[in-house]
Amino acid sequence: MLRPAGALLPVVPTGSSLRLRFTAGYAEAWEELPADLGQAVLLLAAHYYEYRNETALSDGCMPFGVTSLVQRYRPLRLAPGYGQ
Repeated sequence: MLRPAGALLPVVPTGSSLRLRFTAGYAEAWEELPADLGQAVLLLAAHYYEYRNETALSDGCMPFGVTSLVQRYRPLRLAPGYGQ
């Protein structure tokens, strides 16, 4: 979601381009990643590899082990009307 720093997003003239730069993640290197997140990445990669030919999983199911490992990193949002 893009949110303006001021009242509005800047206007981009037709035919122009816009470059977005953002920082994401928990670490710059694998070794700096929290151990439980690293384990979740490996479990998810193994799950996707194991079920690579399974077409019934197209809804994006998440293995329970991965969900439980990343749950504490999910932001808790308490805004009224959020998600409507």
